[in-house]
Amino acid sequence: MAKRKTIKVERLKELVNLYLLNSRDDNAGLRYGNAALLEQVLHETGNYRGYGYLNAENMKSSEFGFSMGVNTSVVGARKYLFMGHCFCRPLD
Repeated sequence: MAKRKTIKVERLKELVNLYLLNSRDDNAGLRYGNAALLEQVLHETGNYRGYGYLNAENMKSSEFGFSMGVNTSVVGARKYLFMGHCFCRPLD
């Protein structure tokens, strides 16, 4: 039997948050799916601490995206998901 492979939840959160920040605006559906999957993992592991919307300052560092926060013209708002014991927003 093959050895079981795992990934740390913190690493998964980092990868998804990077994708949420850096994806192209037309990848809203993928952003939504990635965020939903990560939210479920965080809930099931007892690590969910909420989310915040990315703002204009955050988006200055985005590689491909321009839309931010609750943007009614782009489906799939840009979020940043939190985990751990404090509610903090490391992007600000």
